[in-house]
Amino acid sequence: MLIEEHSKPLPLRKILTYPVVLSVSNYVTLAFLEIMFTSLVPLFMAMPIELGGLGFTPMVIGSLLGIVGAYTGVFQVLFFARLVRRFGPRGLFIVGMLTFCVYSVIYPLINIVARRTGVTWAVWSLLFIPLFLYPIKDMCYSEYRFKRD
Repeated sequence: MLIEEHSKPLPLRKILTYPVVLSVSNYVTLAFLEIMFTSLVPLFMAMPIELGGLGFTPMVIGSLLGIVGAYTGVFQVLFFARLVRRFGPRGLFIVGMLTFCVYSVIYPLINIVARRTGVTWAVWSLLFIPLFLYPIKDMCYSEYRFKRD
């Protein structure tokens, strides 16, 4: 009898508690935003300037994204644990989610500068900002829990 009670699945109402719903909705939002920007960045770099991109060649795009991937890995190895201890998982999650606001503003701005000046040091400097923030965005996936007050 005791074994039969434990083998029954929990009702959905017992599983969908406030912390579970909050965590799942935050991770769904994070995953959606990351997939969106991760797929748009190479398109942004490849499209001609007149159509809203930068007109980079596949070799430049691949090199940039490879360098960013290596930088992200090294940054996480060196700083992730310290930043979690210092700011906590919740703080990192909030800062990481704010990077998507920066992405939403910076990419159109980069194209505006590229239309006016071409691909100059100003465009490269602006492009450095979102690429520099990639590891911050990736730190959102640390385990976090909001505590109810």
